[in-house]
Parts: sequence; C-alpha cells; structure tokens
Amino acid sequence: MNRKNLIEHLSQRYSEHLYLGYYKSSIYHFFYGYKRILIEVIKSVVSLLNIFKKKNLISAIGIYSTNNQLKALTNSKEAGIHDANLINVNILSFKSALLRLLVWILKFFLYPLIFIFSKKKQGLYFFMMPYLMQLYCRQVVNKLVARNVDRVYLSNDHSGDIFIISILLRDIPSISVSYIQHGAVKKEFPINYFDEVYVYDRKYADIYKNLCKNKNVRIYINQAIEKGDSFEDLTNIDILICLSHQFPIFAIFKALRLLIANDISNMGIRFHPSDRLAKIKYQMLSLFFSELIYCDPKVSYINDFGRSAYILCASSSLLIDSYEKGFSEKLIWVKPFGLKWDYYNLEGKIITVDLVSKLMDHINFRRFLY
Repeated sequence: MNRKNLIEHLSQRYSEHLYLGYYKSSIYHFFYGYKRILIEVIKSVVSLLNIFKKKNLISAIGIYSTNNQLKALTNSKEAGIHDANLINVNILSFKSALLRLLVWILKFFLYPLIFIFSKKKQGLYFFMMPYLMQLYCRQVVNKLVARNVDRVYLSNDHSGDIFIISILLRDIPSISVSYIQHGAVKKEFPINYFDEVYVYDRKYADIYKNLCKNKNVRIYINQAIEKGDSFEDLTNIDILICLSHQFPIFAIFKALRLLIANDISNMGIRFHPSDRLAKIKYQMLSLFFSELIYCDPKVSYINDFGRSAYILCASSSLLIDSYEKGFSEKLIWVKPFGLKWDYYNLEGKIITVDLVSKLMDHINFRRFLY
C-alpha cells in the first residue's frame, strides 16, 4: 500500500458521510483536534509504561485500542466465536510504542501550522503525517509476523490505528483477519479485504457483502456479539439518559432539574463505553442529583433500554440500533445531548427534541398513552 492510497482511505474516514463533526466550524475542529492529539500523547506514554507486561502471542489474537473494540471482542469470545488472547495493540511492540509517542508529540507541535494551511480541516489531527503513522503501525504487523500469528480478530475497522493496521494486513497473506461488528454500520464505510466478518443483523451482513472486496469472505450473523453482559437483578427506571462521546453538562443539568421538578426521580445515566472519565462525570452529577443511577455500559443496551420507561438518547449508534430493535415508542432523540446532525436518518421516525425545555411535552404525552 502506497502513501497515496493511505491518504485516500483516511480522507474517506473523515468525509461528510462518516465524520460526525464534519459540519462543525474551523474553530471547533482546531480545538477538538488538539484535545485528541493530547489524548493520544497520554495514551502513548501509558503504553510505554506498560510495554513490558507479559504478552502471550498465540496463533490467534484479538487486538484493540478502545473500550468499544474490547467490548466487541470480549462479547464474541464469550459467544464462542473465537478463543483468542485479547491484547491492547499499543503494547505489542516497543519500537511501535516509542515511534507512536514521537509521532504524536511531533503532531502536537506542528498541528497549528499544518491546520492553517490545510484545505481539509475535518479530522486533520489524525490523517496528518500518514506515512509516520503507517511506520509505527507497520512495527505492530512485523511483530505479528515474527511471532507466527496466523489470525487476527479486530473491531472498528474505520478508525484509529486499528484501521491502518487492518489495511497493512492486506499485504500479509499468512495472517487471516476476522472483523467483529461493534456498532451501527453505514454503506459509506471504507472498503475492506477481511477473511471473516461477524455481524449481528441481516442488514449489516448485506452492507458488508458490498464493502468487502475479498471474494472468498465468509460473513456470519451472530446476535450474541451485540448483547454484552446481562443482569437479572436490574430494577426498572423511569428515565434513562443515554450519552455518546459528548458530555454537554449544562444540557444534562437542565434536563435533570426539569425531570425532578415534574416528580420524576427514578433516573439513570449511561455513558459511551469508550468514555474513560464516565465514573468521574457520574460522581460529579451525583453530587447534585443523588437519585441518579449509574448504568454500566458493559450491560447490554437491550437490557437497559428494556427496563426504562423512556430513553432520552443522544445521537449515537445505540439510537439507530434501539430504533431497529423495536424501542421506538420509548425513544426520544435529544439533540442538545450531543451532535445535531441526523447521521442515521431518523428525524421524522422518532420523537426528536431540539430544546431541553420541550422534553416534558413529549413525556407527558407518552404518560397519557400508557
């Protein structure tokens, strides 16, 4: 794979079809990009500190870099799809981890200059310096080859280092690649050459049939990879607030106060699985709203949504998944809780709220129905 092809792949990832923040202002992209670069620098430092942990590289391994990816790989392992060791991709190779840290530090200092002169500012923080990212990702692939790994399981094939590694693995015939679905998929996703694809719905199987350019690909449907942990002792709740990556604290405060003012106190909040600060955010909210219940994202959203009378959801893959699973009568898409772009084409199909102050109009209407 040459540099031009890599740039084309990364640019597609941050196109208007796939990048949720695409239509935000240049100022937003600048500061969001800087935040993401700083996070990657910190992740790289942590990886180096953990690089010497014992890693058992057997013939089949699952690689991940986010909690979302780990969750999908764990679910599929528990479902009996594979028995691979699950390893954080950033601690596989010392050379890769060191190069990764240097690349992201370099990005940190050069980002303002490159941002000013770049025509495409959406996602620039990631796809700038693609050759250097390819360099440290290739060290991971080299490690896999050197340790005789013959099958790799991965998830989230359109984002981050895993995306680049999945592209590099196309040139390694000795390693088969199996993809595990972790969230909603769009037909605009990048093409792939996977050997196996595991999805949890016929709709997504059809999408991957078109996206995969490996004519020998085997596509399987297994609903178990979507479910996550199940708990029988979950109590019913009246309102579940379901967030994506964003944490609009003022909108959340306003919504919680409004609900309490209307005698609704049995409420829960569910953060995005990849949110490493979820517990801290919850503790901060619980200082003001002691009634608020923490809903662990490890629990299947089907269980969480099933026990809730109403679901106030931000724009995320759970919004479309829950709509298609029959939760539409409970769903309210609250735009102030996240991005307002209709990424999943749901406007007009479910209750949509543009202002938090309008929440009770719809909840009262639903109460009347019940």
